[in-house]
Amino acid sequence: MHKYVIAGSVGGLCNRIRCLISSMRIAEKLSKSLILFWPTNSSCACRFSDLFENQITQITQEELQLLMQKNDFNQTYQFHNDWRLLTLPEDGVARNFSQALYSEEGNNIDFEYHRIPLSVRENILKYLNWLIPKKYITEKVTQFCSKFDDNTISISIRSWQDENRSKLFDIRNVYKVMDQERIGTFFVVSDSAKILEQVKYRYPQRVLSYPRIVSLGDRGTTEGIQDAFVELLLLAKNKKLKVSHLSTYSEMAWWFGACRAKVETIPVTFKGRLSLAIEEIKVRIRKFFSKILHK
Repeated sequence: MHKYVIAGSVGGLCNRIRCLISSMRIAEKLSKSLILFWPTNSSCACRFSDLFENQITQITQEELQLLMQKNDFNQTYQFHNDWRLLTLPEDGVARNFSQALYSEEGNNIDFEYHRIPLSVRENILKYLNWLIPKKYITEKVTQFCSKFDDNTISISIRSWQDENRSKLFDIRNVYKVMDQERIGTFFVVSDSAKILEQVKYRYPQRVLSYPRIVSLGDRGTTEGIQDAFVELLLLAKNKKLKVSHLSTYSEMAWWFGACRAKVETIPVTFKGRLSLAIEEIKVRIRKFFSKILHK
């Protein structure tokens, strides 16, 4: 019988937060103690304590390795390292619910935004609201968001440069979404300094961007991740949110805004849609043969 749940995502900032939230849900449901494994690495070179005020039991890489060598590890510890926002049986999410990202189970809620049942949203927000950002971060957010007004629109642009998902991105699709907004300012967050400058040039006097301490895309320093967290919380402040498809960073801005923002997804390219369709076919084939093998 498991006594502990270990939240063990080693990915980027938002994937870690999602993993932690899901692990907290599991731990409470099963009346288990929670342990956090939050290593600093090239994806997130920042400690949990550099971002949040919360006191939480943590475990180091060396301590985890020692535990995993014990014969009773699998009986004592439940290791959760999934980036998805976990759904529980009591959530009542149907197996064919997901539309944004196909999966074998089909009951995932990732990137579904307002389609997510209200009761599920409220339950996840309960755990998310437990996380208290560091005073340094909240002060930065409060100071900068004074530039916002009721007509400010948040834009989260993920180009995924040098990644496989880069085929999803085309700056022209970003412009299509932004061109629809005739009034108001844009608060723009991007993973590319070049793209941010292009957007500023196209919409002069309308674009707001956070003055980062370090350069865009810097995940290798504490300051880089803190900058990204400040930007995430700022994206969460506005009533409208334009998001990149399949971006957990974009989606977590919506969650941190208590799921209140009106969301519009930036369209993906034809190559991107084709790539996603192929991936879905692969998953369906694996699911089909898995059923046959288990008959």
